[in-house]
Amino acid sequence: MRAPHWLPKIAGIALAGSLTTLPMAGAVPFPLTPANPEIALQWANPEVRTLDTQSLVSSSIDHIEGNTMTVTLVNKSGVALSDVNVRTQRGAPVSSVTAGSSALAADQSYYGIAASFHSLNIDLAPEESYTFTTEIPLEELQLEEPGVYPLLINLNGQLGAGGQQYLTSQRTLFQVGDLPKAKEQSTTPVSMLIPVTGLTNILPGETGEAPNDPPLVLQSEQFAQDLGPDGRLTQLLQAYETNNSSSCLAVDPEVAATAERMSHGYQVAEGRKNPVARKPRLRDSWGSKTEEVPGVPGTGAQDAALWIAQLRGIAREGGCIVPLPWANAELNAVAKTGNNTLMREALTRGENKLNQVLGVPVDSTVIHPGFGYLEDRALHSIDETLTKPTSVLVADNTISAPVTKMSERLTAVGYHSELSALLATIGDTPATAGYANQWERFDYRLDSAVARRTSAAAGVSLAVAESERPLLIVPPPDLQAEDLQALQQRVHQLFDSGRATAISLPEYIAQAPTGAPEVSAAGAANSGSPFADPTVVTDTEILRAGQQAKNIDDLTNLTVPEPTIALTPTGFTNPLRYDILRALSTNARRSIGSYDSRAQLTDEILNRNRDILQQLRASVVLLPPGNVYTRTSESSPLLIVAENGLPLPVDARLGYSGPEGASITVAESLKIPARGSITTQMMADLPETKGRTDLTVWLATPDDTRISVPVEIGVQTRSGVLGKGGIITLLLGALGFAMFHVKRRRSRRI
Repeated sequence: MRAPHWLPKIAGIALAGSLTTLPMAGAVPFPLTPANPEIALQWANPEVRTLDTQSLVSSSIDHIEGNTMTVTLVNKSGVALSDVNVRTQRGAPVSSVTAGSSALAADQSYYGIAASFHSLNIDLAPEESYTFTTEIPLEELQLEEPGVYPLLINLNGQLGAGGQQYLTSQRTLFQVGDLPKAKEQSTTPVSMLIPVTGLTNILPGETGEAPNDPPLVLQSEQFAQDLGPDGRLTQLLQAYETNNSSSCLAVDPEVAATAERMSHGYQVAEGRKNPVARKPRLRDSWGSKTEEVPGVPGTGAQDAALWIAQLRGIAREGGCIVPLPWANAELNAVAKTGNNTLMREALTRGENKLNQVLGVPVDSTVIHPGFGYLEDRALHSIDETLTKPTSVLVADNTISAPVTKMSERLTAVGYHSELSALLATIGDTPATAGYANQWERFDYRLDSAVARRTSAAAGVSLAVAESERPLLIVPPPDLQAEDLQALQQRVHQLFDSGRATAISLPEYIAQAPTGAPEVSAAGAANSGSPFADPTVVTDTEILRAGQQAKNIDDLTNLTVPEPTIALTPTGFTNPLRYDILRALSTNARRSIGSYDSRAQLTDEILNRNRDILQQLRASVVLLPPGNVYTRTSESSPLLIVAENGLPLPVDARLGYSGPEGASITVAESLKIPARGSITTQMMADLPETKGRTDLTVWLATPDDTRISVPVEIGVQTRSGVLGKGGIITLLLGALGFAMFHVKRRRSRRI
């Protein structure tokens, strides 16, 4: 893949070498840590900010107010640090988000206007830190004119016995005054889409119950903390309620559903009991403890109830809410599993659940994929799943026009890709957007959360100033309340200054420019990321997810509804599908700092889901009549017991294999009762043999998919044990025995 023709060129940015040497590696088949050489170049260009990456001293901007900054310096070198000096530098003002992002990745020489060094007069032992306040010298840096200026905080010092050297830097985009519009035009319409999602930490392996939900079991209290008074999700709703004039909530339906279930109580545990374990007989259970869900009662029920009530209040007061895919699942990965049921659950389950939990309908005509783009296969799968016209919100550099007609039902509506990529870097776990310029990627943790937040707010100003069409602000899924508040504050400043005006999400979609290109002959316009994306769900993970989804479908088709049982086959197996969607979630996957733990979580979810599926499948079994089944005659039936541990009846048939010439007649259908057993018979026409005949028998679905472990049965017929020769021999032996006894009696009489 070549560098795109629109790659920005900023004087002084030393990226020419990376444009020619950085390879465009393809997707890897299995998860690799971001530091692995096979994938590292997709996460960060090694020629960008090399000195900061190799630095033995770290710094962070902790606070910016006006032209005053608070900075913390940490000595991680292992030797003493002394003679520390600091100065502020700046680059040329930038007039676009693209140029601002490039400046943050630029060589230090780009920041050519510098203030004087001043000494901190400190000595730091290894692992010691020092916090200081410094002024941004506006006059010395010539910051009188309004604009957005790339700012660099340069720290020099002496490590051990070495001389004065560069230590580290912090960078941010610093706004001075109000930005003039790039062109004479009316104010820019602005809307914001606020994601409300996170890791629920539901313990994998849940199966459905009816008429109520099964007991909720979580792996930790982390989700409860997010719902607490000071939790991230609570603060997001509070920020929305304070400033919601141009905002819409994109709510993860799994988050809302889990919070609602938590409000009724839950357990925290590390494992689940076997859902199909045989209940012990009464005499075996005397003196033993009943098996319960292992764990302790959760402590967040009240906080969950308050949070869901807060969300309901927003919805019932007319707040804008659209559903995310279930568990914020990555739709490209879901499509690659090839499982239509999984895609349907990802897209349609959320709307129904949110309507049920909130008590009011949500807008189901908008899809917001977490990775910011959809590939053609995903678009085709979505088109087959949905029956109504739908707008798909994607980064504008992943489609061929700002509005692209993907099919008769799907229209892709683009949002500002460069701004969204810049916003992805905010928060505690800054993310790498897969559609972001690959040649300017670096480890965004080099700059502090405050520095990145300041850059993001300046980016909003730049986007409004340069925009010639409505602007949709799209923060990342793990959005922190502090970052949201900073964005909201900047947007309202733009409203107050007359540079922007508030519009809703539906208005943004309606005001998007027309003139989309025709749909291609393949049924979809070109789509997908223009750059390599290291965050994608890998082939191995997709293969495992797809296989398990198929096994769940087989299990669903195996069971049949029963009028006396409230539980349905789909209701029983759907929670297992939600495990897979949770495994394929976008959340925490796009950050260098959280990718490894996210990949480990995906592996754990799929492992636990697999184990439960094996237990469920193993509960439908054949019980053989012993190693050898002896029948009295060739017309005698073979009796065999089929057992079902599932909570629904099973519709099965008997499959078999045997020697050539063997013919077995079995019932066309075998309905095994829920958590019960049934005895069935087989009529076997076996080839004549002096020994036994071995058969292999199993249970299968009506479409001949095996569902039980094969059972080996040896069959022999009692008459067949002796044969004709054996019978004659027995008769002669009996006659001889009788004659012997007659002679013996006569001799006794004599």
